[in-house]
Amino acid sequence: MSIEQSIGLPQREAFFHLIQDRLERPLPQFVRFQAWAPISGAWSYLNTELANDPWTMAWSSADESQNFLAIGAQKASNFVGPSRFSDAEAFCSQTREQIGDLYGEEGHYNPMFVGGFAFSDAAPGGPWSSWPAGLLWVPRLLLVDRPQGTEVIGCVAIDPALTPQKNWERVLSALGEIYQSQPCNVARPLDPERIDTNSPHEEKAHFLRTANQAITQIEDGPWDKVVLSRVHRFEARNGTAFDAVATLKKLRRDQPDCTTFLVRGSTESAFLGATPEPLIRTTGNLVRTCALAGSQPRGTDTARDTEFARSLRESVKEQHEHELVLATIKENLAPFTAAISHSEQPTVHQLRDVQHLQTVLSAQLHQPTHICHLIDALHPTPAIAGLPRDEVLPWLAEHEANDRGWYAGTVGWLDGSGNGHFVVSIRSALVGEEQVTAYAGSGLVSGSQAESEWQETTTKLQSIATALVIGPTTQPPQVQP
Repeated sequence: MSIEQSIGLPQREAFFHLIQDRLERPLPQFVRFQAWAPISGAWSYLNTELANDPWTMAWSSADESQNFLAIGAQKASNFVGPSRFSDAEAFCSQTREQIGDLYGEEGHYNPMFVGGFAFSDAAPGGPWSSWPAGLLWVPRLLLVDRPQGTEVIGCVAIDPALTPQKNWERVLSALGEIYQSQPCNVARPLDPERIDTNSPHEEKAHFLRTANQAITQIEDGPWDKVVLSRVHRFEARNGTAFDAVATLKKLRRDQPDCTTFLVRGSTESAFLGATPEPLIRTTGNLVRTCALAGSQPRGTDTARDTEFARSLRESVKEQHEHELVLATIKENLAPFTAAISHSEQPTVHQLRDVQHLQTVLSAQLHQPTHICHLIDALHPTPAIAGLPRDEVLPWLAEHEANDRGWYAGTVGWLDGSGNGHFVVSIRSALVGEEQVTAYAGSGLVSGSQAESEWQETTTKLQSIATALVIGPTTQPPQVQP
């Protein structure tokens, strides 16, 4: 099948009708088209030269209802400050008016915008200095897995200086990138040879000292909860480099009950993770979210695993922590909904290394509401920050040893109508060729013990630590000072 045959004659005819209208509009105009990829499996294109584009996002939802790969940026915007979510909503609304579709969106729950937001609305620092506090973009090419194959949704800019036929050839050229893509030279991963660059005693001492300060604040009454995070760094050695794509694919295999993601918005590093925690998902007036709080490790055998799960269900401390998160999510959603439905008791959500108390919530919105507006109401939840939020957030910014960056922020996608799916970006890491910065956090409430919370973060870090893949590099190894 030729490239033009794969896109179909009806879209060609629709394009020539659409372009006349679009060329008369004042702002730059874009057209989205649909075709089918020659090879099934969106993520299979991660190992082609296409995925070398600095604007790349890979996504695989926990229920496997959405697997996609976004490549390139046709239009993008950064967001910072307290208005970042409303600014993002405005960007999406304006950009949607600039995009014409060669196929109807009815029945399609397709990403039109992808990206995410940092934990804080301030510009990140440290290893995140090149990352904005928020970033959304319109992919140039989007590959989405469907039951009948992998759909390609492309977006091209219309050039008013060109004839309609020449503009159509731009569409064919964009699609041709998929048909002509060739696998990259993917080296066989080496054994994970890496060096821990943390100072364990100093790091642990700081965490315990800070945790005890927070627990004192909680026990004395002003606060209900504080979520304290820490980092763990790895450095490649002996002529090797971290392989973000191979690590991402291993995460998806290791953590099938999590949403797996990778974001590489125009930087040399990749932010990736496998998160068990959805933030929000909307379809029309239906909204779904989740309270995930209260943790125990998995057992080394069935008996021990069952005992940990029983302890999680019966623990007054863990139930209290979970109830704080659940109540706050309901309170923050209440202005937008008539009624919120959820089970009376939380269930135990078991992952490979850890198990959590989980309550799934669903509600009907009073009216269709842009997902950025709902994110603004929910983020950050007490599961990743604390209560009261306005007091805890400044304290965390002052006392945590490292900038969270996009850790415990949110990543996801939305369509042209403001529906979408965003997750809480925990169990995650910033991956460069030479260094990986992995993150984990623990919720402190009344009755928490600092040493136990340290052990909890160690357990949570295992999902990233065991997934890291290292391959050979042509660059000489770095000499450690």
